[in-house]
Amino acid sequence: MKNIIKKLIVIVSVALVAMITIVYLVVFFPTHEYSKNSVANKPFDVRAMLINSIPKNFSLQNRKIETTISLSEDELKSMILTEVNKKGKVDGIDISIENDKLDIYVRQKSLKYFPTEISIFFKSEVKEDKIKLVLDKAKFGKLNIGKENVLNKIKDNKIMFFDARPSEGEIILEDEKLKDLITIKAIKFKDHKASVDLQIEINSLADFMKLMNL
Repeated sequence: MKNIIKKLIVIVSVALVAMITIVYLVVFFPTHEYSKNSVANKPFDVRAMLINSIPKNFSLQNRKIETTISLSEDELKSMILTEVNKKGKVDGIDISIENDKLDIYVRQKSLKYFPTEISIFFKSEVKEDKIKLVLDKAKFGKLNIGKENVLNKIKDNKIMFFDARPSEGEIILEDEKLKDLITIKAIKFKDHKASVDLQIEINSLADFMKLMNL
């Protein structure tokens, strides 16, 4: 009788492990194919990007600067990875830009050993003269996760130019501290690039120093 019970325990244990493994592989194991440089990116320098966009003949007589900054998928990946790594290490990040959509994939380990994946899908929108990223959906593996939870995390991390509005399911592309200095006028996601139209208004040496100290 004892041998039968032991055999049943072993069979049940093996069956449970097999079921858990199958669920993990089917539901949670990362499926996105990451590019080779999904981890080894140089820190992205926002200040250098903005400074380089200012014309060489700039003077305080012409205080408003209209410029467009174009970011490749790799450059945007570096920008996001720099911010993410300030809060915690991830194993990889990848980005897809096409047809006014921005898809972000983040690979990390759960319980220190098991690779998992979070994917976030945005689309751009202009409403009431505000440039927005609308969160279309978010997933942990193949499971949908609450949009408000994702946006609350973004809000807590205080990423520059990301004014997250969890209850509205969107991000306003502006920064409360810099809105008098830098205004995002438009954003386009197309041909694997993000093009951002900026207006920079420098009215004093203090404004220029604020830009230098980003």
